[in-house]
Amino acid sequence: MKNPIFTHVVLPILLVMLSGNAIAQVLLAPAKDAGKWGYINQTGQWVVPPTYNFANDFSEDIANVQINGKWGYIDGAGNKVTDALYDDAYSFHNGLARVKKNSLWGYIRPDGSWLIEPQFDLANDFSEGYALVAKNKKYGYLNAQGEVVLDPMYDDAYDFSDRKALVSIGGQWAYIDGTGKTVKLPNCDFASSFWSEDVALVRCQGKYGYVTSGGDWLLEPQYDQATHFSDGLAAVTDNTKQYGYINHKGQIIIPFAYEAASYFSEGLAAVKYNGLFGYIDKTGTWVVPPRYDAAESFKNGMAKIQIDDKFGYINLKGETVVMPQFTWLFDYSEGFAAVQRSGKVGFIDQKSVYAISPDYENVGSFKRVQPLQMAQKPLITLLDNSKDLVVNTPNYTFKAEIATSVPLLSCYLTVNGKVQKDIIAKGTRPVAIKNNTEIFPVDKIVQLAPGKNVVILEAINANGSVESEPLDIYYKPTSSDSKPTLYVLTIGVAEFESNAYNINYADDDARDLAAIFETQRSLPKEQRIFEDIIIKTITNEQATLKEIKKNIVDIRGQATKDDLVLMFISTHGEIDSKGEFYLRAYDTDPGLEHLTSSALENKWLAEQIKEFDCTVIQMMDACHSARAGSELSMKGSAADTELAVKELKASLQSGRALYFFASSSQQQLSQERHEWKNGAFTEAMIDCFAGKDFTYSNNQRIYADSNQDGFLNTNELENYVNKSVKQLTSGQQSPKFYVENGEPISFFVLPTISKSEHK
Repeated sequence: MKNPIFTHVVLPILLVMLSGNAIAQVLLAPAKDAGKWGYINQTGQWVVPPTYNFANDFSEDIANVQINGKWGYIDGAGNKVTDALYDDAYSFHNGLARVKKNSLWGYIRPDGSWLIEPQFDLANDFSEGYALVAKNKKYGYLNAQGEVVLDPMYDDAYDFSDRKALVSIGGQWAYIDGTGKTVKLPNCDFASSFWSEDVALVRCQGKYGYVTSGGDWLLEPQYDQATHFSDGLAAVTDNTKQYGYINHKGQIIIPFAYEAASYFSEGLAAVKYNGLFGYIDKTGTWVVPPRYDAAESFKNGMAKIQIDDKFGYINLKGETVVMPQFTWLFDYSEGFAAVQRSGKVGFIDQKSVYAISPDYENVGSFKRVQPLQMAQKPLITLLDNSKDLVVNTPNYTFKAEIATSVPLLSCYLTVNGKVQKDIIAKGTRPVAIKNNTEIFPVDKIVQLAPGKNVVILEAINANGSVESEPLDIYYKPTSSDSKPTLYVLTIGVAEFESNAYNINYADDDARDLAAIFETQRSLPKEQRIFEDIIIKTITNEQATLKEIKKNIVDIRGQATKDDLVLMFISTHGEIDSKGEFYLRAYDTDPGLEHLTSSALENKWLAEQIKEFDCTVIQMMDACHSARAGSELSMKGSAADTELAVKELKASLQSGRALYFFASSSQQQLSQERHEWKNGAFTEAMIDCFAGKDFTYSNNQRIYADSNQDGFLNTNELENYVNKSVKQLTSGQQSPKFYVENGEPISFFVLPTISKSEHK
């Protein structure tokens, strides 16, 4: 498991300067030369000379290396972090690493201290918050705090996947959750620990089938060979030993015709036909004709292929990106791949040009690394590490800890650019000493100005100075005026009285969006934007035309001029023969001829919004066509959305504001997929409300809170959702945002996201 040969390579950014610091990050990869391992940078120069028997990739600025048969850890400058005293050691993840000492396994922190001392016969990395351990030939699970949450009592067990773990007692296989709740499986001789689309693959008496998370048969064992589900399809064999693809109902979607078949990835699957591999889409149509001796699944738009004994890459159109010329070619990461030629290893870019010539016996993957171990300089830990704080008092107690391995010289606190010197009195003793490192407390009351305040702590020792991450504190003086109320109405119709119109996730869209706003209710009152949040969700059979209208009229009567109304609708949109736009309710009659009497008329909705006394945010994920029951459901062209906007704008003659979010632009389709379990539009909004950031094209980092004020405003939501949906749908769907008579408004308190979560 430690062999780092050709794992991932990170895009070579020469120096990434840290905020307020002269320390930079570099790119390092393990490399082997003359039988020894060291670390090279992106130009192929040695940064850490090759002196180790073995070296792994860096993880969390630390790498595990082997010296004379023992394992220890180093930093990016080659400095020792821990002594080489472990029989075995693995990389750090989430601040913990599993190590073996005296034939037993435990877990250490980055400073080498034990979270859990060696006591287990086996220990795995944490997966979904749990780690599999074994003692006395029985398996159990720990949580991230090192507590035993499931005692070692299982005869066999696997890591958690999709919130479930496969375990066995007395030959009986079952799936458990984190509480130990058990779902027994039918008697079988194999069960997959990997879940896909809430379905697991099992084998009983030589035949494969599929079970649900409830332990029930989705498809009873009947196939000689089978793969897991992806994009709603699974490859299986029939009695001729040929592969075809079935859906969750066991229906044959792609006929049995292939000698080998893989799972779908990025819309395509590699299959073997007449001795050669090519790629088909979900209809069974050849997208890349069979012409390769071997082919792997697509990742990030590229797939590895083989012709004769040479390897290369193609793109989703079947165009050659890297000519088959290498004896081995490894996965691209951030634009670079490790290659092997004539027994030596180097790196190429996507144009197949050598970035590092093949001069090494072996290599690992590039990682961004802090070249100096931070503990050499002071290490600052903020005890309130919230991304943003909102308080209603001008006095805030700033608390932190400073760790230093050499004497602390001075300490400064900067509040809104004003420096408070030596906030730790001379002669103050450390509160603790760990591994020759002194821990000093910081406990200082700072005066805040109304609005945003920025607080930075700086500590200096003989090795240099370090600044903390800026802590943003928002002081909002208590006002005698009460805060406004937010009314949230979410409507989602996936199941209709007429089954022909059914889609997959419109109801989930409504429920999930409502759940997001439920989180705002749990915030302390001083942090809320709104005094109260009133949420109503109606889905499927509840969402009759009468009930939808009743709820809209009710909110219109309750909301006052200072309040805010957010209205979300996910369903089919329809345009009748007269060009009028309607939203389909649960009980809307089939066809177009009865829309006037049984569907929600957009003009009626516009007239209602016109009568609201307050600002309205309207969100619509609805178009006028669908492919009901497909894994990739389309709500249709958004020409109807354009019409909806036109009608809503016409209702705003009074000069009040309207904010309108549409799921897609004209001539596009609004998508929903199994992998999201939402529409693309709603999936993007949920991620935005959760404060997740992502990398867009050209490595552009997109943040929900782009202005870093702790709140989400309408412009930030528009920018995030627009780019996110384009990325989710590979450019096939572009949301639209319309604002009338209004400036950007903040309406959501974003959650605190730690720095590690932003990576």
